[in-house]
Amino acid sequence: MSVTPSTTTSSKATQSDSKHVVGLDGCRAGWIAQTLWLRPHLSGSTTFEVSHTEWHLIQEQEDLLGVLQRCDQAWIDVPIGLASSTDDDAPKRACDLAVREALGSKRSSIFTPPIRDVLEIASYHEAMQRQHELIGAKCSIQAWNLTPKIRQMDTLWEWIDDAEHRIHEAHPEWQFQCWVNGLPSPSEGDSQDHVNNLLLEHSHGNPSLSSKKTDEGRRQRLAILASLGFDDASSFYEDCLSQTKRKDVQPDDIMDAMALAWGCYQAMNGYGKILPEAGTPKDAKGRPMAIHYASP
Repeated sequence: MSVTPSTTTSSKATQSDSKHVVGLDGCRAGWIAQTLWLRPHLSGSTTFEVSHTEWHLIQEQEDLLGVLQRCDQAWIDVPIGLASSTDDDAPKRACDLAVREALGSKRSSIFTPPIRDVLEIASYHEAMQRQHELIGAKCSIQAWNLTPKIRQMDTLWEWIDDAEHRIHEAHPEWQFQCWVNGLPSPSEGDSQDHVNNLLLEHSHGNPSLSSKKTDEGRRQRLAILASLGFDDASSFYEDCLSQTKRKDVQPDDIMDAMALAWGCYQAMNGYGKILPEAGTPKDAKGRPMAIHYASP
């Protein structure tokens, strides 16, 4: 891997008693991966606590495959299952529609990916011309820019044991919003007051997240992670930021990977949920079209 993993932590778990989960977010250089090593909360317990954390910048496909093969679970910010031209609502996916509805004013952060029929076409213009011929609709250039990562995951899927139950699509902004929705109302002496105050600072009376591209938005998200138990979130973020170049990794890439890893950890402790709630539809290749999230 291109960057030696950085570790922050309490104490390291042994191979025999540990599990590990990974949050993966695409970046210019490849993927930024946050790993959380877990140990049983108590002897014989079915719930876990974090023993230590580390991150990697992954640039080679074989390294990405290795990470996905070895982890117990991974949450990844890239569409896995794709609509096809034969689907009634193509190119829309039920999971995207559900998250958009829940996100309200922030719905634009959810892109509709291209249909599977055009995934291997090289250029955006040619792919959208073909997609329009098939279903009468196109996708945005922002959504098309995800296709290299989508193709990569689509290829690796076949090589990952039990991928359907271990590798899950997730969305960082939706995950952060779920955490915001779950915050208690401010009260005197409440440990959550700091988070609520940050969220209220630039809003109009309702706790809301600033853009993740801003310093304020990043402060809010780090405060949320810390309030959930990620005690060293800020130092972990700063460590990753200082050891990577901005041409390779953006600050919000790091934040997104952290959110995915922590959500995945919460899901391991029984707080995982899936959209659409009615069940997980499969695409033409049997890939799940679902978005996972945690809601403690």
